[in-house]
Amino acid sequence: MLVLLLDLDHFKAVNNTHGHLVSDRMLVDFADRVRALLRVPDRLGRFGGEEFVVLLPETSLDKARVVAERIRRDIEQADGDLPRRTVSIGVTVSFPDDPDLDGLLARADAALYQAKEGGRNRVETVALPVS
Repeated sequence: MLVLLLDLDHFKAVNNTHGHLVSDRMLVDFADRVRALLRVPDRLGRFGGEEFVVLLPETSLDKARVVAERIRRDIEQADGDLPRRTVSIGVTVSFPDDPDLDGLLARADAALYQAKEGGRNRVETVALPVS
């Protein structure tokens, strides 16, 4: 199982500048755009605030990075009446010896943190356990 952790860049600033109604529309638009890029067995869920998680069953790490990059590019190039936005994405893979979801989510979060630290609007991967 591959996991993508997605975070809309500078979302709080958009919320503070444009208000809750625009921010809510932005979240709905984001989810709709991401969902349109996924396969039937893939799952998208809101993880909290402006963070989303995508589960990609039976997907290689290379293909997951392609999916993540496709999402990143689609969000960056979105037109319409909403403010321009970008997304940072962390990618990781589950291991058979993962005792629970905490390790998997910690790796996805570490990859997301790398994407944000690297300048945002990027995809980063952590495929080894985080210590």
